[in-house]
Amino acid sequence: MQNFDILHPGVWFGPELGVQENICLNSTSEPGELRIICEHLKRGDFSFRSRLQELIFSCEGAAVRKQAIRLYCYTARHQDVAFLCSLLEEFDNDDVLTVVVAAPDTLSPEVIPYLFAVLGEYDEVPISQDILSSINRLFPWGYVGGEADLIELSGKFSGFAKQLVAGAYYYDGALTHPGSLCKILIEITAKSRHSKEKFPLANVPTLLSVWSGEKCPVFYGQDVDDRCVQDVLGYVSRIASLQWEAGKKYFYGHIVE
Repeated sequence: MQNFDILHPGVWFGPELGVQENICLNSTSEPGELRIICEHLKRGDFSFRSRLQELIFSCEGAAVRKQAIRLYCYTARHQDVAFLCSLLEEFDNDDVLTVVVAAPDTLSPEVIPYLFAVLGEYDEVPISQDILSSINRLFPWGYVGGEADLIELSGKFSGFAKQLVAGAYYYDGALTHPGSLCKILIEITAKSRHSKEKFPLANVPTLLSVWSGEKCPVFYGQDVDDRCVQDVLGYVSRIASLQWEAGKKYFYGHIVE
């Protein structure tokens, strides 16, 4: 899979390379360096997070930096979230937006206070709605666009934070577990097939693909036919056969640690 485009990865970061394919990789370019880091992370070698941090700060290519930030969020632990704060302080609006949109993929409640802090700085520009949407992904509070009462929202989050399980990861207000996402995947796939509408979800296929290391057979904007429904059922069956712990974070089948 040498032809996989790391700068346009779609719903995941590509299949894990074999030993011989891995040998052929080189880091003479920024995309090449990102690819090497990504392959090590896929194998569960999370010591490469530090190398990823260096690439994020040093790279000159905006496309590389964007995908590096995404990859970092998917592989970051709670204690690594502070690095995102340093990015918010250093980067321009475009890169700040990348961090804001990718931040919920950390699955860490630790990121929400940082998003609140950024919201205070960008309350009069369009990015504020992206920040509120990102907060809503981790801590759902019914946001549908527009402005928000930050004092009221802060109070709601404080109540949510008191109920958190220490050290656990969260998505959509609940402990992370692919089972809940698989249920949503089946329901929405069936609904799309019945209504003959395109598949409407983006986050669920991506999270399942990144957590498991197997690409989800349905993605945002795809037409859903009977074959697609069967592919989804088979995919969910394979996901269910793997070992998962509620509240843990996974990257390509490995517990992020």
